[in-house]
Amino acid sequence: MAAPELNAASIGGNLSPAYRDYILDNTIGTTLFRETTFSFGVDGPLFALPGGDAQMALGLEYRKQRIDDTPDQQAINGNLYGLTASVPTRG
Repeated sequence: MAAPELNAASIGGNLSPAYRDYILDNTIGTTLFRETTFSFGVDGPLFALPGGDAQMALGLEYRKQRIDDTPDQQAINGNLYGLTASVPTRG
């Protein structure tokens, strides 16, 4: 398809429907993200001292994350000028 004639109207975005359909396309990717977080904490006084109670705090945290990201095929092929050119991400 030939590019539209360069004039004030085309530069301003006034393009024929056929050309607009040629250069514009919806891109759809999918991302699945899963996160598991477990956190536990305990704190309190241990014993008294002349200047105040001695305190103690203990904590434990567990995190697990997974991603399954699949960009649109046009992004994978690098066909989106000025936008993402990403590849699938797994892990």
